Amino acid sequence: NGHNPKLNAMYTSVALPGVLLSMFTILNYSLSRYGAATAISIQPLSVLYALWAIVFCPLSIGGSYLARSSEKRGFPTKTNEAVRDIPGLPWYCTPFCTAAVGGILPCAVVHGELARLLAAFWLQQIYYTLDKLLAVFCILTIAC
Repeated sequence: NGHNPKLNAMYTSVALPGVLLSMFTILNYSLSRYGAATAISIQPLSVLYALWAIVFCPLSIGGSYLARSSEKRGFPTKTNEAVRDIPGLPWYCTPFCTAAVGGILPCAVVHGELARLLAAFWLQQIYYTLDKLLAVFCILTIAC
């Protein structure tokens, strides 16, 4: 049970898609203002907004209402009430090992990407270097 299911349904159907569509519209406007060939004309953009308003919003709000008004389902099987011991963790699930792997893995990925980046740089393929460097930076930022 949510605290306010109607508000949750409205946020789900309006907030996130609205923010994404607004960002898309702003980026598309800036592309069309600079005369880029990748800008989308107004007709497909209005169709996208119409699909969001006519299809997505009513379906998500209606689905939320149907889920809220339907009867609650029980568990499909009976559970055993006996208390059982929880087994210990294997050695590779200890906090030290998971922290070590969590630290080594992103650094290894960044090392591999930087090796490929520098190889492309040394072969005078500059156009490969900038997008790879941005990708490596994003991977490292997300991972750490």
